[in-house]
Parts: sequence; C-alpha cells; structure tokens
Amino acid sequence: MNGFQNDRASSINDSGNNSQAVLLTDANWFLGAQILRQLLERRTIRRVVAIVRGDNPRAAEARTIDSARITLWWADLHSEKLEVWRGRLIHDAFWSRLNALEASYGHGDL
Repeated sequence: MNGFQNDRASSINDSGNNSQAVLLTDANWFLGAQILRQLLERRTIRRVVAIVRGDNPRAAEARTIDSARITLWWADLHSEKLEVWRGRLIHDAFWSRLNALEASYGHGDL
C-alpha cells in the first residue's frame, strides 16, 4: 500500500459553515465502528474521513460499511457523510491531506 487512495478525491475543507470534518482511524474494529456511528449521527459533523486498510479504495469502503452492518447500525444515508481513504497513517501522502481537518479520533485518543 503506497500512500492514500480515494476515488472521490475532494477537498475536506469545502464548507463555510460551522460543521466539522473529522478523521477517524480504526473505523472497522468494534470500538472504531461505534465511534463512527456516533460521528455520522451528529448534526455538527458534515464529513467523517475514515482511514482504512484494504486492497483498493472500494474494498476499504466495503470493509468499513460491512463492519457497521455487522454491528447492526448502518443506514444508507450514512454514506452521504462517510468518506473512506484507503491507506495507513505512516505514509507521507496522508499527512499532506490533513491540514483542513478540525478533529481526529482513534483508539489511541481514548
């Protein structure tokens, strides 16, 4: 896996309102999936960027959604806010994309 891949390449900081874009790591483990659920359901969160490992961007997104379905909370409306980036935190390409995020959450933050 080299860097980050995202089919929906977009600017994170594209809103003039007070809503937030949030980075979440480990979104497909049990605790991460619960944090993801809570973030997606908050009105003040406009976008959640989940960093997920996968063979390709679509597999990473499917892995995240499947994890939410297993824990019985996924609804298709969540896909409007969810953006999955395939990758790992150790790659430099990742750090160059984070300037516009207002907050980040991961298991190490708890």
